[in-house]
Amino acid sequence: MLCCLLRKNGIYAVVPMLLASAFTVSEKRLRRPVLAVLLAVCIGSFGFDTFTEKVLDIPAGSVGEALSVPMQQTARYIRDYGNEVTDDERTAIEKVLDYDAIAQSYMPELSDGVKQYYKNPGKGDLARYMLVWAKMLLKHPVCYFEATHANSHGYYTITKCRAINDYYTFNNDICMEMSEMNVHYLDKSGYLRYAFVQALSAFEKLPLVGLTTSIGFMAWLTAVLGLWLARC
Repeated sequence: MLCCLLRKNGIYAVVPMLLASAFTVSEKRLRRPVLAVLLAVCIGSFGFDTFTEKVLDIPAGSVGEALSVPMQQTARYIRDYGNEVTDDERTAIEKVLDYDAIAQSYMPELSDGVKQYYKNPGKGDLARYMLVWAKMLLKHPVCYFEATHANSHGYYTITKCRAINDYYTFNNDICMEMSEMNVHYLDKSGYLRYAFVQALSAFEKLPLVGLTTSIGFMAWLTAVLGLWLARC
């Protein structure tokens, strides 16, 4: 339940895992409890979403979050082949994204620069954009592949594409001083944070053990363990 509630797409990992568990358990008497857990997770997760959206009036997240891959591909296409985009194609894209801004803000490894220009269009405009996206795919499929690879290689390449300590430490930027929520540092000097960052950086450089900070290594380890469990 925590996996589903703390991470919006957590349910897409939990449900297949529970289904696989239900049909692969060696003892049939365990199948019903596993299916009961599956049902409880689905009801709990969707029930929580409904409660927060309908009762607490908290709006759902933008659809643009789920479209980061095609939008990233569109941005790279415009950057590399913008001279081939027709007026009709540009109009369709403009209904969904800021055409000029996404090409300038395109970052190969991150989709954040493109997602911020999503305009929350209607279903009709979104459908027309997806048609244009498909046409562009047929014209330059390699461009789409490059965009996807650049944005995801960290998940399966055992290299240090970005420092892992970025996820665990805060910096001294003024953006952390959110007056409305009274967020501030107790350690004004920053020495403790600096020491923590240095310790993490040193851990990353340790032989073999440092690989645990690589997302790509953990992904391959998970795949290998999955195959081993399936064989068992």
